[in-house]
Amino acid sequence: MLYPSRCHGITLIEILVVIALLTTSLMLAIPSLAGFWDRTRLKGAAAQLSNDLRLARTEAVQRNTTVRWTWYPQAQGSCYLLHTAQANQCTCTAGVARCGAQATLIKAVHWKASERVALQATVRSIGFDPRLGTSTPAARLHLGTPAGLGMDHVVNVMGRVRSCAGPYNLLGLPVC
Repeated sequence: MLYPSRCHGITLIEILVVIALLTTSLMLAIPSLAGFWDRTRLKGAAAQLSNDLRLARTEAVQRNTTVRWTWYPQAQGSCYLLHTAQANQCTCTAGVARCGAQATLIKAVHWKASERVALQATVRSIGFDPRLGTSTPAARLHLGTPAGLGMDHVVNVMGRVRSCAGPYNLLGLPVC
């Protein structure tokens, strides 16, 4: 007795249903992925800024000279430098850092606007004293994303850095 053969394989309709389900799943996941990447970039930039502020304090004591953290707001991103001498001795234009003959550049950081992290500060420059490790003036540095996610670093007159965020933060930081 002969049995009719069964067709093995996938039909076009089955393939289209699977593609439709995958597309729908991806469309639902993309917004949460964008938020994830914004949080990741913000946390990385915040860690770098916090470490660089501590580095400026340490370098001041080690070099036995005032070390400055100086911020240069720019339309195409944010730039800050760690350097010796006065704030006006160094510049940062389009991510290129330059210091005069009397200043020593220690570190330059430039975040392009495409990196989706922006820096704002209450002061343009903070000087760290080599003898006491104190800072002048005290400042609040705000890092934010275009989506409204943000956090602050507060530098007190003792030169210490504290990180905090607003009441609706998603980063698990203490409230400012």
